[in-house]
Amino acid sequence: MSHSFTFICVSLISSLTTTSSSAQQSVINCTEQCIIQCNEAESCQNTVVNANDVATLSINCTYDNACDDITIWALNAGSVTFNAFGYAARYINIYANYSQSVSVQCKGIYSCYYLNVYADHVEALASLYAVEDGFSFSVFSAKFANAVSVRCAAASRDTRTCSATWFMPDYGENVVINCDGYGCTQFGELFVDTSVESMSVAINSCGICEEANTRSSGACIDNNAWIVYCDIDTDYGSYFRFYGTNDICVNYGGRTCGCDTLIENVRFTDDEDLSECELVNGEKRALQRSIYIIIGCVAGVCCVCICIFFCAKAYCMNRTQSYESPTSQGQPVQMQMQQMHQQQMVAPM
Repeated sequence: MSHSFTFICVSLISSLTTTSSSAQQSVINCTEQCIIQCNEAESCQNTVVNANDVATLSINCTYDNACDDITIWALNAGSVTFNAFGYAARYINIYANYSQSVSVQCKGIYSCYYLNVYADHVEALASLYAVEDGFSFSVFSAKFANAVSVRCAAASRDTRTCSATWFMPDYGENVVINCDGYGCTQFGELFVDTSVESMSVAINSCGICEEANTRSSGACIDNNAWIVYCDIDTDYGSYFRFYGTNDICVNYGGRTCGCDTLIENVRFTDDEDLSECELVNGEKRALQRSIYIIIGCVAGVCCVCICIFFCAKAYCMNRTQSYESPTSQGQPVQMQMQQMHQQQMVAPM
């Protein structure tokens, strides 16, 4: 009979775990099915999850810093799912080398900073979905996985959404990389034993980098953005630079690593109506709103400054007028005094 356990992590999770006071490290021991919700700041921080033989493991990090410094042991698990939103997780280690499937979704700026996923022998599928710097400075190892799926989505060119170190199955067999918008800008370094000639790359501009379907410009991928290493016999001594949409292949070392074939296999689309573009366009609108807010603030400050200037000018003018000779019945006081003096000098009749 299958049992399911749900752990809701709050600021103190000692009732659900065993705690080491010296290292201040929490431990969650899972059996069969385990769902862990980390919904508060630091709620699952510095936690070890032991789930090596569970049928299902799901960890959801929904608050800033909720899952910092978390280590997950799921070496022989059935399915492993890790989801992070916002600034939820940094310095994460997931060991799921012989699991049936692994799914990691990092949606939000720096949502999975310094994430290391070890899924080298995953039997079914190892998948990763990252949005807007979601998978920066990370390692994803799936050298012998039966299938690997990667999706990277971003609305800004100045992003490192999937800038990581990738260890992929040889020849890129059953490896699919989907790039939405600027998602694959600065993709990082990719390692294979021999070649990537069978790897599939699909680039959809989502209406953001519109020139992606021309095959003549690097609109969605910066120059020198991808570096692919091969030839394990020489300790990955050969490599090439992938320029995205440019039909240019620059090889270094003794092997070509399959660059020419990869360029021919890249698919380009510019369809912002696809469901995968919804999140990218949402990020784009958020960026536009930020720009409008900044412009509005600057304009508002300018208006306030102008108002202060004219108000100060009017105030100064009023102050200057208040120091001029006062008048009585339309005549200056000095003239009235002179008239009174003249009247006093006239002799009485």
